[in-house]
Amino acid sequence: MSDKSLQKVTVPIEKYTCPIEKVDLIFEKPDLIFEKTNHFFKKKVNILSLVMTSFENNITFSAKNRSLIEKAHLLVKINVLI
Repeated sequence: MSDKSLQKVTVPIEKYTCPIEKVDLIFEKPDLIFEKTNHFFKKKVNILSLVMTSFENNITFSAKNRSLIEKAHLLVKINVLI
């Protein structure tokens, strides 16, 4: 198990002019776990080993592979702007 420290990218929500509740991630893999409490929510995709957490006006992506973060970041942009 070579578990290196996770890469993180924080994305300001203001860029998307959208309430955080409306942010949605769509992945090719259907295995999605979703938890939500108050203003904090976490989406975790086991197959992709990516975690998206948000608090107040920020979304943070954590992943072992930076390309997964960039892919998720792009998906968030697309889904929020539509």
